Amino acid sequence: MYAILVDLDGTIINSWRKLLKLTQAEAATKLGISRRSVELYESGTRGDSAREVAIPRAIELACAALAAGIENYAGPERHPTSSCLTA
Repeated sequence: MYAILVDLDGTIINSWRKLLKLTQAEAATKLGISRRSVELYESGTRGDSAREVAIPRAIELACAALAAGIENYAGPERHPTSSCLTA
């Protein structure tokens, strides 16, 4: 399922939302954005112009997390023996 989430575009956002059986409003709530933003990401352009709407990396990552069943994330677990997580 992760392969479809690489380089998201509006078509993929729409497919992701439908795969999870979410309305635009529900997807917006889960992503912490407005329903209008979901609509813009799905259409790929702003209604008032032909300007392309870029999907932020944070939204891409949030979509991937939700697709993987991660609803909340409190950060990495800290292990005293892990050198990359110690100060």
